[in-house]
Amino acid sequence: QGGKVVTVGNCFKEDEYGRKNSFNLTGTETATIDTLTTKVRRILPPLPFKLECEQVPNQQFPIHARYARLQDGRILLNLINYGQKAQTVKLDRPAKELITGK
Repeated sequence: QGGKVVTVGNCFKEDEYGRKNSFNLTGTETATIDTLTTKVRRILPPLPFKLECEQVPNQQFPIHARYARLQDGRILLNLINYGQKAQTVKLDRPAKELITGK
């Protein structure tokens, strides 16, 4: 429907068993992780809160956040660490971790 697939590295060249895929994707664009991160951040709306974490060399910000606002106004926040080491994240408001309740 007019979309574009953006890949980082050699995505879709082989299947999960290392065999070459028999299809060709048209309209693909290959990008570095830094370029892709910059492009994605430009099109996403800003977060409704402040989020801080450590910086990692060669990555602008390894933590990606997705959120949904619940009917009662609370925010459900999903944090994804794309870095190679654990990160400490700080939010500018109180929060509760859903699994432990802390």
